[in-house]
Amino acid sequence: MKEAIITKDFEMLLEDDDFEFYIGKNSNNEIILGHLISIERLTYLHILCDYKDLQNYFNGNISYLSLIKRANKLWLVDKQLEGEFNEIKQILFDDIPKEDLPLDTSFYLLEKPNLFK
Repeated sequence: MKEAIITKDFEMLLEDDDFEFYIGKNSNNEIILGHLISIERLTYLHILCDYKDLQNYFNGNISYLSLIKRANKLWLVDKQLEGEFNEIKQILFDDIPKEDLPLDTSFYLLEKPNLFK
């Protein structure tokens, strides 16, 4: 499951007390987008998307929920406080609990990440 892990070009896009939204590339040079879905369990959703879909998202043409639905691959990534990974599990869209999904009106970004400038 190494392809689920961001290994380079990490950029935090949005962060507050109980939310993180970030982007980076995996070891295959594919762009991974991720966000924190459970602060109690330190569980993150990582998505691998088509470059065109990512461009549409960063241009404000589709919502984050639409991007997740269109993702080529989805993973739940559980981390430890030290940054090590407990578990990485590939999932389907329907496996994501409804309460962990963004609204269809969610866009999150105020500006494009460096990978898309």
